[in-house]
Amino acid sequence: MAFEQRLVQTQSQKLILSPQIKQYIKLLPLPLIELQNSIEQELVENPALEEDQSFSGETTEETPEIIPENTEELDFQETFDKLSQLDDDLKSTLYSEYNSKLESIEDLEKKHDYQQASINKETSLIDH
Repeated sequence: MAFEQRLVQTQSQKLILSPQIKQYIKLLPLPLIELQNSIEQELVENPALEEDQSFSGETTEETPEIIPENTEELDFQETFDKLSQLDDDLKSTLYSEYNSKLESIEDLEKKHDYQQASINKETSLIDH
């Protein structure tokens, strides 16, 4: 009886989850009430765990809810003006190489758009 020795290479894929990931997967789909109950149960079972009161989310008499004084709508006009100025600056620098006496900025924009459209033009069935 002769035994034959062979070297066989196989490939496999495994998903190994750490205990923390397993706990996250278990807690993620829980509704809020069940999640709170689960956290309270863990706090009771494990004496090494402590509840952090700063992130409890509940408002107490000691920590009143902070309401901002300025509840007016935000004024975005200043931001729009800055963006408009930046757009104008970009247009002036984009076409600065051209002589603006020969063509207006609108004409240059139309020319630029046409050039971009011709570069990105898809071939139609007739062209194909």
